[in-house]
Amino acid sequence: YELFNEVTHAQSDSKYKDYAKYHLALHYKDIKNYKNVYDLFNQVAKSNSRYNNDAKYMLAKCYESGQ
Repeated sequence: YELFNEVTHAQSDSKYKDYAKYHLALHYKDIKNYKNVYDLFNQVAKSNSRYNNDAKYMLAKCYESGQ
């Protein structure tokens, strides 16, 4: 968790930044911190990374379940 958090706040535009945001959002979902889940999944969904479709899917699942 802490390492993913460090990567998401790194100054560089690392190719792993969206990967870290995506997995950090999954962690927040597990601990039911839904504000951070939506924020992180939205950031990744708007990016051009390979995780943007996964993030869109997870956002849809969260909205569908009312989380």
